Amino acid sequence: MPTPPSRPSAPAGTALLLSVAPPGVPTETLEAQLQELSELVAALGYAIVGTIVQKRHAHPSLYVGEGKLEEVAAAAKEQKIALLAVNADLRPGQLFRLERRLHPDQPDLKVFDRSRIILEVFSSRAQSPEARLQVERAMLEYEIPFIREYIHRMKTGEHAGYMAGGEQTADIYLPQVTRRRKRIDAELEKLRTSRAMLRERRRDGGYFLVAIAGYTNAGKSTLMRTMTGEQVVVEDRVFSTLAPLTRRAGEVPLPSWAAPGRGAQVSKQLLLTDTVGFVQDLPPLLLEAFRATLEEMTLADAILLVLDCSDDVSEMARKLTAALGIIGREDSAQDRAILLVCNKTDRLEPAALQQRLVGLQELLPAAQPLIEGAVAISAKSGAGMDRLAAGITGTLRSLSYVQAMEVRLPKGPAAQALRAWVHGSTLVVSTRTNQRREVLDILCKAREAATLQRRVAEVGGEVLPMAGAKRPPQRPTAS
Repeated sequence: MPTPPSRPSAPAGTALLLSVAPPGVPTETLEAQLQELSELVAALGYAIVGTIVQKRHAHPSLYVGEGKLEEVAAAAKEQKIALLAVNADLRPGQLFRLERRLHPDQPDLKVFDRSRIILEVFSSRAQSPEARLQVERAMLEYEIPFIREYIHRMKTGEHAGYMAGGEQTADIYLPQVTRRRKRIDAELEKLRTSRAMLRERRRDGGYFLVAIAGYTNAGKSTLMRTMTGEQVVVEDRVFSTLAPLTRRAGEVPLPSWAAPGRGAQVSKQLLLTDTVGFVQDLPPLLLEAFRATLEEMTLADAILLVLDCSDDVSEMARKLTAALGIIGREDSAQDRAILLVCNKTDRLEPAALQQRLVGLQELLPAAQPLIEGAVAISAKSGAGMDRLAAGITGTLRSLSYVQAMEVRLPKGPAAQALRAWVHGSTLVVSTRTNQRREVLDILCKAREAATLQRRVAEVGGEVLPMAGAKRPPQRPTAS
């Protein structure tokens, strides 16, 4: 039986990676999977001492063939392996047979499949009460089929009982898990309701909500820190962010798209949310457990999809496909704009970036509009932040419920008071003045537009539609 759920500190020990390579799977795909698996295992504190790969489809009973399993057992015994990390999600029967074959020589050897490894990494990263609840919920969901399999095998005489505790322990533990899961669901639903109310209050205040999403370790938290000025935790490791963090955007220089030479600042009405990172084939039980967290992304006005452009083009395509797949799965709303942000440009030359973007379009033709509208930045150095700010406002403007307006205010005390209201209730893109009046280019939602027009007219000003800017592409799909 798998070891019970825990929040381990980084354990010392060595790990061996195990994978099959089915016919037709490209070598680079397998290498990328194993590289990601090794990063996850290393995040748990294990030192990886080897990798064993068998070219075949997964064995229905043992995952690998009999001969390859003997090789695994010999390597585990010789190198005193503490963890066997399997590059797949195992069925309960496969896991039990692997453990039974390996434990006579290595009784303390842990066998973790890919989902269990991801869960353990999440568990070690969870800091907030909400994140801990979500991880515990996912771990319990993961355990249930294994407990049922264990009870079945126990009753047929293959095991002495759950964790060698006898039949009564196994029969009691499963109902306990089920009850605990229901209690966690109730607590998470309360948190979900609370988040929904907070989002509505923010929207009622005229805020625009922008979520920062993307593959794990793409630089999302660094971007959050650069744009908000907040001391967000930034670490070069997977899943450093589990609980969503929302902050106001700082004053990032923003040239207007409507006409050259109009300097401005990003309005304080822009709220950014850093969200949990993605990995390929993120376990559905984790997606379900982190539903309240993922809603911060799917219910935002726009999504900044961060992609590490220092990866080679095939790796960029793999990560972008995985991210778009998760966004598409979690978000069925069509009126949601996505802006692709190519981060870490400080690690490569501009010509190399351009080549990778061209190659990315060739690999993912369905995502071509998204890639063509990508903004290249370095969140670490701040390069390209002006282009990103312009991209954000252009992306928000593409939404059907957002209106772009040019507000002309006469000079005087009454207009000055209204100016403060405009800055506090709309997204001010740029401002300019002359001797007679002040002009503000703003974005606002439909419900603020009528109030804006009435108040501006009361002080002798006028509101005009803003001169057009190219609307960025809407939701792409992963091919």
